[in-house]
Amino acid sequence: MSLNKQANRRIWIDYKNDHVQITLIPGKELRITEYESTDEGYYFQNRRYYLDSEGNIYVSGISGGRDCDGCIEYRNGYCIQPDGKIVNIDSGIYDPQAQQAGY
Repeated sequence: MSLNKQANRRIWIDYKNDHVQITLIPGKELRITEYESTDEGYYFQNRRYYLDSEGNIYVSGISGGRDCDGCIEYRNGYCIQPDGKIVNIDSGIYDPQAQQAGY
């Protein structure tokens, strides 16, 4: 009986203002949520890391916050292929105040 074991992959990420190495297991998802109060509101960051069976690492995240000027959200997503190539999948900014002003 042969085992079809796929290799784990390690990557370095930024976490709480430091570099941390994480290990991803194929088919498992790692979610990291950070939240912090600021002097004018709050800041948050949600990230998702996923390793598929082909060895591709998918990273997606939403970050943003609220301060005296209102709220804003940043969205991004990319794939790190086994050869190290990074492919952008998704990105954008959601700024309700700018939308109301017609920007």
